[in-house]
Amino acid sequence: MDRVAIPISDDLDLDALMVRVRDAARGGAARGGALQVQSASDETARELDLIRELEEQSAWNEHARQALMALTDAIRALRDDWAEVQAGLRREVAQLTAQVEQLRAPARTRRKAASPRGSGTRRPGVTRKRR
Repeated sequence: MDRVAIPISDDLDLDALMVRVRDAARGGAARGGALQVQSASDETARELDLIRELEEQSAWNEHARQALMALTDAIRALRDDWAEVQAGLRREVAQLTAQVEQLRAPARTRRKAASPRGSGTRRPGVTRKRR
């Protein structure tokens, strides 16, 4: 059975998104939405924490992508194995049906030869008594 390839990984798009998020986070932290005055080391520490967090998210995304690809491959293999087993069962049922028909054929011809047609009907003029 042919496997249909489904493009799952859009790493370039994901990486580009992560870069844009990282740049936006750096720009947002540098612009500072709050009116409070912060020290340069405090801002740098926050930026580094954010960058570390984004890199960890990127690593987790890659791990999740690989796990999903492995799961997809396993499901496809299971589907292919299931189809193969079903085909094998159909073949076995067809063979057994043919064997049963072969075994029944001689029995039918013996019954037809042993009992002439009409032997199962009542004799004319004989009636049954009802109880």
